[in-house]
Amino acid sequence: MAEAPADLADLADFLAQTPPFSDLDDAARAALLRQLTISYVRKGTSIICRGEHNHELYILRSGAVDLLDENDELTETLEAGECFGFPSLLTGGPAAFDVTARADSLLLHLPEDAFLRLRHEQRDIEQYFLRAHAERIRRALARAPRFSAITTQLRQLVARAPVVAAPDTPVRSAAALMRERRVSSLLIVEGERLVGILTDRDLRNRVLAVDGDGWQPVRNVMSRDPFGLPPNAYAFDALLEMIRRGVHHLPVVVDDWPLGLVTLNDLMSVHAEHPVYLIEKIMRLPDVDALTELAPLGEKLFLQLVEADARYDQIGRLMTMVTDAFTRRLLQLGEARLGTPPCDYAWLALGSQARREQTVKTDQDNALVLAEPGHDDYFAALATFVSDGLAAAGYVYCTGKVMATNPQWRQPLSVWQEYFRRWIAEPEAKALMHASIFFDLRIVHGNTELVDALKRDIALRAKANGIFLATLARNALQHEPPVGFFGQFVLQDGGEGRALDLKHRGSVPVIDIARLHALASGEFRVNTQGRLRAAAEGGVLNRDDARSLLEAFELIGHVRVRHQAEQLAAGRSPDNFVQPAALSSFARRHLKDAFQIVRNAQAALRNRYPGI
Repeated sequence: MAEAPADLADLADFLAQTPPFSDLDDAARAALLRQLTISYVRKGTSIICRGEHNHELYILRSGAVDLLDENDELTETLEAGECFGFPSLLTGGPAAFDVTARADSLLLHLPEDAFLRLRHEQRDIEQYFLRAHAERIRRALARAPRFSAITTQLRQLVARAPVVAAPDTPVRSAAALMRERRVSSLLIVEGERLVGILTDRDLRNRVLAVDGDGWQPVRNVMSRDPFGLPPNAYAFDALLEMIRRGVHHLPVVVDDWPLGLVTLNDLMSVHAEHPVYLIEKIMRLPDVDALTELAPLGEKLFLQLVEADARYDQIGRLMTMVTDAFTRRLLQLGEARLGTPPCDYAWLALGSQARREQTVKTDQDNALVLAEPGHDDYFAALATFVSDGLAAAGYVYCTGKVMATNPQWRQPLSVWQEYFRRWIAEPEAKALMHASIFFDLRIVHGNTELVDALKRDIALRAKANGIFLATLARNALQHEPPVGFFGQFVLQDGGEGRALDLKHRGSVPVIDIARLHALASGEFRVNTQGRLRAAAEGGVLNRDDARSLLEAFELIGHVRVRHQAEQLAAGRSPDNFVQPAALSSFARRHLKDAFQIVRNAQAALRNRYPGI
């Protein structure tokens, strides 16, 4: 590179128009200008070699540069006003890319020590480069191979235009049309919108089985207002919705108009082995002994999902659906053995099951909300039956006894309301321990009104109590991401030696931050991703910051479940301790990016809740 004289007035004007330096005041920009040098590079010149410890900042004054990844594939072309070099500083590791001049270019160069001072003194500059960090994670995840049909979009499964009929069509005519077009369902449209669906099952149950009038209009026997999804929805999500709703046909719609239809068979055909089969088997089994025979299939399903490169949130949702199915079937079998429950109740999932974020190894966290006091003999027996059944199916007992078998967590609604009132009003150490578990709750089986009343009460009390929220914020800072100031990994004892704890120092900090923001906005969603989106929608969290945390959470989980799958495949018990040397360069590099985003989110909490 050749040094070139700099026209200071021209450079000052350039910086004044170039984010993020345009946000600096005149004095700060002048100080920056005095520390910059300018270089001229010819087309084809290598500026940064991948693997070098290159910690300075480059600003492209004119020309263009290419960023090439470890496979020498072009990932990005940068032009005038854009920066490079900083990712290696923030990750603390070698440069991730080869940077080569695409054209003759002028570069502004800021040395490492000056860049560090600038970031420390100017919070907006720090935020800008951390947002750029998040964008790199998004691009990295997008480049990661995804071969699985789990991520197939519905538009790819719609093979033909829908067969439609009007609501006034006679049932006999509708049946004849279905036979003629060789379809198992008709979509019923009125005006410009989908109003119903008529399936073979509807014809059997609502016409033939009851000697119904074949000349009555379809509107009398159709299923009204069917649930639909847009064409860009994933087959995976559609499958989960169909399982949850117990339907076999799903319209693909845009603005209430059907573009086509997918069936359960269509969706299962995109899976090598079908999760729906396991869930349906669980719900049909006659006794606990038969139920526990299916336990190994949960691990098999986990391995299939990881091998198919499903997203972390998809894996968590599906593994949780399996746990939910085991729980519901055990409750049904328990009621059949013990008799009709003496009062309404709600069985609660807590923790990761409540958040729908389970992986392959999990313990039991559950509770019972009762409609009225008394009847403890019955519900103690039911809780024991279910808990023992879950243990036999591979879900180990909670060492802290946070289970419905513990009388403390098997109480009437009024007692639960008092528990939460006290935890929020008096947020001492034990209350915080409970907050990390019980503020993540979801009904799995029973009377939803009991839980809705409890959630409304919690949301109102938590949002209104600033001391409680500040205490939660302090708690959210207890688990720091395992990355040092200069981006080096911070290891601890765990697993098979010194390692990264991807759960307690990776996922948990994001879970804690999301829980706090959700409660502060008066929301009672429990899924971490849903909480972050709700916080952004409610203005409690900046949308860019929420998006960055979402991507960081996904990437940390991505690495975590793949580590667990490798351990399972090798016949070892899965854990959350990962040794950096066992990770690919892709994972090491972007884990540091993700940890830095979490660290920044924790710093934002300190500003939001001063004094914690």
